[in-house]
Amino acid sequence: MVLAAHRQGKTPSIHTRRIGPAMVFGRLWDELHIPQVLQRLLSGRRLTFALERILLLTVLHRLFNSGNDRSCVLLWKRDYAIPGIGAVDLHHVYRAMAWLGEQLKHGDKSLVGNKGYHKYLHGEGPKFTIDEEKIKWEERFDGKWVLQTDLEEMTAEDTALQYKQLWMVEEMFRTVKTLLETRPIFHKCDETIRGHVFCSFLALLLRKELQDRLEARGDKFEWAELLRDLEALQYTEVENQGKRFLLRSDLAATTAAVFRAAGVAIPMSIQKVEK
Repeated sequence: MVLAAHRQGKTPSIHTRRIGPAMVFGRLWDELHIPQVLQRLLSGRRLTFALERILLLTVLHRLFNSGNDRSCVLLWKRDYAIPGIGAVDLHHVYRAMAWLGEQLKHGDKSLVGNKGYHKYLHGEGPKFTIDEEKIKWEERFDGKWVLQTDLEEMTAEDTALQYKQLWMVEEMFRTVKTLLETRPIFHKCDETIRGHVFCSFLALLLRKELQDRLEARGDKFEWAELLRDLEALQYTEVENQGKRFLLRSDLAATTAAVFRAAGVAIPMSIQKVEK
């Protein structure tokens, strides 16, 4: 009855929020144990703002609308249902970026999650620099396909098939260029700039996790289509006969598969808002 009345324009809409992004990437955020890592780094320090929620907010913004933190807080977040960010102001985001940047300054290399990159890093105490000599040595193999493995049971064909999966590298490089397109940056301190940029790497981490899960299920979608379909999923709050309801929009082409890959239940078409 409520759905029919809404389609006929008989129920006034109170507001509409996009729910797909936070539901899917919020689940991946939790399952990658990012909140626990942040809690450990806080080491009992009491903050007056929701640090973990702010970082998730900025990472979601990188995924769906790469830009600066100012536009994220003042404009973008208004249209999205993200638990725990209602009272977040711009100065909270700047303080969160400064805190994250300070943690990175204390131990950069430990936060580089992909161990394959470590061989190109040169440690200098708690910080690191890129080992240019190592990169130059590796350039000898540019333009050649050289495979090396210590798995003697693998045939040459099996080894080649495994490495063929690296077609994703080119795709990920294109992603990096998009996710790292963070200008203009309104931060002035090194710590806040460092934290701002690192959130782009967290966004890349979430993207890689979702793509791996989709691939494991045999689902292949264009990334732009996937994001568009997630953004299209929304709840509209309406009022009917003195009661309020949340009406979910129809699922787009990729949405159901993405929710399954993330392990998230698809929300009901209609929910009553309890006062």
